[in-house]
Amino acid sequence: GHEKTHALLTEAQQRVGRREVAEARNLINAAFQNEPQLECEKALLLRIQLCMTLRLVPQALHDSGTLLAKHPKDATTLANVAGIEIAADRFGEASAHLDAAIQLEPKRAGPHVMRATLFEAQGDMKKAVESYGAAIQLAPKNHEFLHKRAHFLTKLNRHEESLTDTEAALALVPGHGHYLSMKGKSLVALGRDDEARAAFKAVLTSPQAQPNDKKDARDQMRNLGGQ
Repeated sequence: GHEKTHALLTEAQQRVGRREVAEARNLINAAFQNEPQLECEKALLLRIQLCMTLRLVPQALHDSGTLLAKHPKDATTLANVAGIEIAADRFGEASAHLDAAIQLEPKRAGPHVMRATLFEAQGDMKKAVESYGAAIQLAPKNHEFLHKRAHFLTKLNRHEESLTDTEAALALVPGHGHYLSMKGKSLVALGRDDEARAAFKAVLTSPQAQPNDKKDARDQMRNLGGQ
């Protein structure tokens, strides 16, 4: 029984790697038919990961219940289960599990980040900003947290604050193409076009910038009338 489940999950993982989505989903469904209730934690975690990758949210939710029963007082498990519940639009349960995770380990940033994801799903960008603020207090040198808060601040048209966060992120990872591009966009929104052009030019010369960042920077400069 379980050996077959393991083989099905391993093949599903390989199919996902080859982007053979339909085949991978069929294999996951076969794994559920073979062993609906997994006891092996390694296989359980893999099946949840594959289900989320393949957007098989009800199946992931089923397995998350098993995982939570094994680790009801583990903050990481609670936050991960909340992530699945958010994908399933079960916001009340996700909120309760995140409250429990934060109470268990108040110095962990992860549950606050997941709570920001919950607020984003609910369309509450202001509370998402506050949640990232809590995460940044716990991990002030995490440039991704600063970038995400800047993203939400932009959605709230709080461009000055967004620029501050983006510049803080760039201080941690100088030359990051996407962050430079975001800095330029904040400067455009603030009417500081010359500084924006300089930021977009920096994207084009940065060895760390990805091709899509450079394309975006060229488009932005064209909109500004920059060369």
